[in-house]
Amino acid sequence: MERRCFQSRLGVAMALAFALTCMTGDFAFAACLAQIDQPVIGKFLADPARILKDNPNGGPGMIAALRDLAVANPGTLQPIIGLLPSANAAQKAAVGTAFGQAARACLTTHAAYAAEIQLQLAASGDEPAILALAAVMGNVPIGVHGR
Repeated sequence: MERRCFQSRLGVAMALAFALTCMTGDFAFAACLAQIDQPVIGKFLADPARILKDNPNGGPGMIAALRDLAVANPGTLQPIIGLLPSANAAQKAAVGTAFGQAARACLTTHAAYAAEIQLQLAASGDEPAILALAAVMGNVPIGVHGR
């Protein structure tokens, strides 16, 4: 009985740890340069500002959408960065977080692209977005890989 209880608690603890890892962005959420539906990319590129209107408070939905776009297509990086001048603080943080997650997803398989993501955001000079990216990247300095 005592052993079963321990095993049950261990299982719950492992599930909780897995869930926390997924929420913090340390889990490999997407393969770098993964394919997403071209209509999704096309819709974003046709009206990038729509994502700001749809996500006035930034948040996880905006982060996931921008991360997936950045990971799927390098052509989305500049349109995403182009959102920063009209974004509020929460949206800028979402952009930086999305870029940080995208760069982390690419570090091992496409290091040059991971560096490009970081460098393009750094070149924007948008401090809130850059700080959000840095928070996700941890001890990996901006632009450390590639080039």
